[in-house]
Amino acid sequence: MARMIPSNYNEDFTSSYAEKEIFKYFKENSPNDWIVLHSYNIAKNERKKQTEIDFLLLAPHLGIFALEVKGGSISRINGDWKSNNKEIKNPFEQVKYGLHQVIDKLKERELADFLFGHGVMFPNIDFPVKGCEAVQWQIYDKRYGANIQKYINVLYQNYSREYPRRKIFEKRDADEILQELRGNFDIPVSILVTISNTIKKIDEMTIEQFDIIDQLEENPRIFINGSAGTGKTFLAKEIAARSCASERIGLFCYNSNLGQWYAKHEDKKNDNSYFGHLHRFMFDHIKNCGVELLTPDGKNFFEESDKANKEGNEYPLNLLGKHHFWEDKICDSMLKALDISHVAFDRLIIDEYQDLLLPSYLKVFDKLLVNGLKNGNWCMLGDYAQQSVHNKLDSELNRNIELYTEHFTRSKLTKNCRNTKQISECIFSITKLGSKKIVDTDLEGKDVDFTPWKDLDEQKIKLENKIKKLLEEKVKPDDIIILSINRNIANSVISKVSFDIRKYTNVADGKIRYSSISKFKGLESPVIIIVDVDNYEDKIRLYQGMSRASSYLIIFESTEAKKVRLQG
Repeated sequence: MARMIPSNYNEDFTSSYAEKEIFKYFKENSPNDWIVLHSYNIAKNERKKQTEIDFLLLAPHLGIFALEVKGGSISRINGDWKSNNKEIKNPFEQVKYGLHQVIDKLKERELADFLFGHGVMFPNIDFPVKGCEAVQWQIYDKRYGANIQKYINVLYQNYSREYPRRKIFEKRDADEILQELRGNFDIPVSILVTISNTIKKIDEMTIEQFDIIDQLEENPRIFINGSAGTGKTFLAKEIAARSCASERIGLFCYNSNLGQWYAKHEDKKNDNSYFGHLHRFMFDHIKNCGVELLTPDGKNFFEESDKANKEGNEYPLNLLGKHHFWEDKICDSMLKALDISHVAFDRLIIDEYQDLLLPSYLKVFDKLLVNGLKNGNWCMLGDYAQQSVHNKLDSELNRNIELYTEHFTRSKLTKNCRNTKQISECIFSITKLGSKKIVDTDLEGKDVDFTPWKDLDEQKIKLENKIKKLLEEKVKPDDIIILSINRNIANSVISKVSFDIRKYTNVADGKIRYSSISKFKGLESPVIIIVDVDNYEDKIRLYQGMSRASSYLIIFESTEAKKVRLQG
């Protein structure tokens, strides 16, 4: 794999599909010691105009080659060149001029004694040479396919016959020339560009997930399993939106913040459908039906929740971790409420099924769904292996649903369409969770940023400096989420920082937001900062937090945790 500089093309400035295609061929099908400079701009001076070389290749043992790429249809009539019916410069003269400027620059440093050559690439057509200002071996066309190395070897063989006494081009020479040239162009891709590229690439890749939707036409009951980042939430929303035209849809999830995100898409649903948090749906129905719901200490749940809301908490803090209450008591009250006022859905879509396939929840789903779980239409999406809050095995979840029906289909998502390559590789390296196939993502981005700290005060200072730097780079505050490994934010560095940061909500209010990892499960953000990492023992929690970052991941780790991580 060649070294690409920059490592990824800028989607905002590289509109040519042909150029993107050649970029990919160089990146994936070239020797490791090749250096490829993309969109190399040679600054103009008093004597020369500015020009750009699409690809400048430094190939040790071969030479330096300037390459111009032209995509689409090509024509030349009376000496006038056109690409897709738009006038263009003569590509052979253009690339030759650019190469001469490079040679002139390298002569100043006595670095121009090597083999230089140029060529023009037409990846979309078979290019006829007749009447052209070039010979066949200078031209790359679609007959080469992805075999870009073969084309470069052809250039080398022919140019070396024309210039047999050129100095041998070694790896150290390529590195020296790179140092001489890179100052003009090798500015690191900004975080903003990484975010922009990631968003556009995600939009392209999630189209692949539509294949799953086609399966629903023939399979009324389906499980969809996929690791973090494989597009489960996207699919759930899309399936719900498509079905709402003719059906009453119940789209439910376990996480309350994810439920708020689903609720934002209410314009996609009809009046008899519900998108959002399962527990919020049950609370509202229980309360409207006048069914009693008591906390484990015998108090009225709704009165206690009102008090908690006034203190800035969603629910009474003393109920956190009380699984018997959340799973059994609430579901029992919901079943009573459904006996009083029945609600029915034509299709259920369950996100985070690994947290909801418990007997108590299944009883509620069975009663909510027309024809029940046995014969009704349902789609359940989740990641049982890594994200269950109940630590239930897949076999146990299977037994629970098989009490209702054995007639369902399984499908699997394997392609990561959220995280960059750097993030997904880091996730697997640290947690060993998720499929190895997930790491084969096409998304390129910035390296994961590990920032060590010795104590809380040092972590606070470094976190504030990191936030300041992100804002200076024009990253939108809305795109920055700080996640604590601690469940209790009061014990986190988050509570110490001087910046105006807000508790996470789905409302983008122009502020940096924070959350615990568990509260942010199922969601994502371009920039994720994970703080308070003093060990790497809780692999599942780290997996859940790290996989939330789509473009840039920053981890604040203690010096002891850093030692453990580096030891593997």
